[in-house]
Amino acid sequence: MVFRLFQLPLVALEHVLHMMNPHQLIDISMTSFKNKMTVKSFLRNKPKFQVLLGVYQEPYISIARQHESWEYGWTTNPQDINGRMKTKKHTDRIFYRIIKYSENPIEEWMIAYDHIREVLGCRFDALRWEFDSYPNQNRLIIDWIRNVQKYVNELKIACAKRKECNDEVKDLLSFLKATGRLRLENHRDDFELKIPQDALHLHVDSSKFIKYKQFLRLNHPKIALFRSILSGKEINRFLKKWMACEAHLRLEVLAIHIPGIQALHDIMRGLPHEWTTDPETMKLFEE
Repeated sequence: MVFRLFQLPLVALEHVLHMMNPHQLIDISMTSFKNKMTVKSFLRNKPKFQVLLGVYQEPYISIARQHESWEYGWTTNPQDINGRMKTKKHTDRIFYRIIKYSENPIEEWMIAYDHIREVLGCRFDALRWEFDSYPNQNRLIIDWIRNVQKYVNELKIACAKRKECNDEVKDLLSFLKATGRLRLENHRDDFELKIPQDALHLHVDSSKFIKYKQFLRLNHPKIALFRSILSGKEINRFLKKWMACEAHLRLEVLAIHIPGIQALHDIMRGLPHEWTTDPETMKLFEE
């Protein structure tokens, strides 16, 4: 006996669709054009899902709602499980993962997202991209993103091996604005970048390329710089300017990795301050 979902009365149909998760809604929308339009119409005025795009070794799409996440991944390794759903529970969230074999993962990843964006009616909230994963297709991905959207809440970029990464990262950041968090991970020692000022939170894992003059130009409310080459005296000079309201008026939180206790003494020399282990204050540096 076949259950004909789309022959139900409208109220009953909407009730059934309301109980479905994103994976089920996407599956149904792919059965026919009519079904796709029905699902799309149903979701038009419903709360949106959070969508994350990623290219870390393999491309993936994550769709989150409340305490559940569904992730689609594409791999060129035929040994990987094809189409089977894996379930994992972490804290109060359940993760479902579907891995599919593909001879062209990036192409299928882009096609899948275009369909998800149309049906679910939501844009991606975050992009996490390791530029060394598919170096020959980076330009294709950049041009595709350029035509999809111009703003994203969270942007995480890693690029460590190829010199061409410098230009690719600059090209991406020339049009894609991170409004919430911008995180720059591993990159080459000769990396150079004029950092966009749009993000509320800037996190740089290897900030050796940020010299004092560029540091002064940063205007993010929250800044975390690791492996910095800034001296204690330079940081001290910056803090004095900030406290005198001569620089970086938006700054709320600043975290910088320093080499040792002497640098700390140099930083705090002549500055009014107090030591604290207050948990609420420490949370600001963990966000």
